[in-house]
Amino acid sequence: MKFLDTIKQITSRSAIIIFNQLSLVIVIPILASRLSLEYFGQVAIAMTIAQLIWVVSDWGIQNYSIEIWKKFVDTNQKNNFISSFLFLNISMSILSLILIFILIKSEILHLSLLFFIFNIPSVMFGALLPIWFFQVIKKPDELILPTLISRILYLLLVILFIKNDDSAHWVLLIQGLMLAIITLYGYLKMFSKYSFKIDRVELIEVIELFKIGKKYLLNLILNSQINTLWAFGLSIFGGPLAMSMYTIGDQLYRAGSAFTNVIAQIVRINYIEESLNKVKSIVIFFSLIYLIISVLIYIFAEALILLFFSDLYTDSIKIVQFLMVIWAIQSIIKLINYPILSQQYGTNWVNSKTTFFLILHFVMFSFWVTFFSSSLQMIIFFGLSMFLHLIYFLYSLYIFSNKRG
Repeated sequence: MKFLDTIKQITSRSAIIIFNQLSLVIVIPILASRLSLEYFGQVAIAMTIAQLIWVVSDWGIQNYSIEIWKKFVDTNQKNNFISSFLFLNISMSILSLILIFILIKSEILHLSLLFFIFNIPSVMFGALLPIWFFQVIKKPDELILPTLISRILYLLLVILFIKNDDSAHWVLLIQGLMLAIITLYGYLKMFSKYSFKIDRVELIEVIELFKIGKKYLLNLILNSQINTLWAFGLSIFGGPLAMSMYTIGDQLYRAGSAFTNVIAQIVRINYIEESLNKVKSIVIFFSLIYLIISVLIYIFAEALILLFFSDLYTDSIKIVQFLMVIWAIQSIIKLINYPILSQQYGTNWVNSKTTFFLILHFVMFSFWVTFFSSSLQMIIFFGLSMFLHLIYFLYSLYIFSNKRG
């Protein structure tokens, strides 16, 4: 049964996500208790930058690979695709790091140069992480063991070595080294078990991949990673102190998004050729789960913040509550996006709507920057943008259902 097979794949892939995200969620209160607000905010900004560069370096190719992979007739075509993607991935990571360096030196981005340098391994190994490959061949369970080992080591090393502000930057290097374990293991598997080899890269093929991936990248940012853009914007206009309050809710948002990204991708892989009626049931199932999780966190957020954080972080309670409501909205958008609307209207139609909603987010953010200042006010504008996005998608689905009827 396809529904149960989908649940099984999600469970397998989620094991990796659980180890990754749970370790980060556990680390946040540890860091908050040992670092000042300023340095905790610096760490938060560095983590946001890493997340943003991971998104940019992917260039939307993960979503594109789901469509193109089944069209490859032999290993040579697959190797050529992976090699071109790696070249593009590394190039975009380096260019992004250069841009961040310029922002820091121009004092537009308030991040210590030491934190930037110690963040580079995390940026590079995270960008190169080949989870997408194991997902597209439906073998994500092969990365569970190295992920478990690396995350346990990550927790232990943070607890042992991050004691105060003087050692705060080491948490970034530790994260990078732990990502290196998973990344190198993944490529070792690809070389030894799946006959992967690095082919000579043709510049024209990289340029073609760049052009194709651009529309998928914009869709990925809008429907899966728009929270990262808002967090990066707050890093610039709010600085470390604002990020110290914001990052608790943002980390929960990212952890939840990691799960919902996987669910949306696997639903798309398994239901890409199915009718609307068959896709609708699993979309409704997961949408209800997202709403229930959001409501529970909203109810218990205050008690959890007061339990695990000092009184300095009481302002983050409302931030956590509001962000998790927005998380549920965005998670539902992901399920409607490629898994449903791309099947009904086509991928080009879905991607064509991206620019409008990105402009909407930019306008909302600019309005906040111009007339407001608090993180909570920013989140309200963020939530309004996502709500309008969801309404449009639901309306589009309604129109299609009526035409079909």
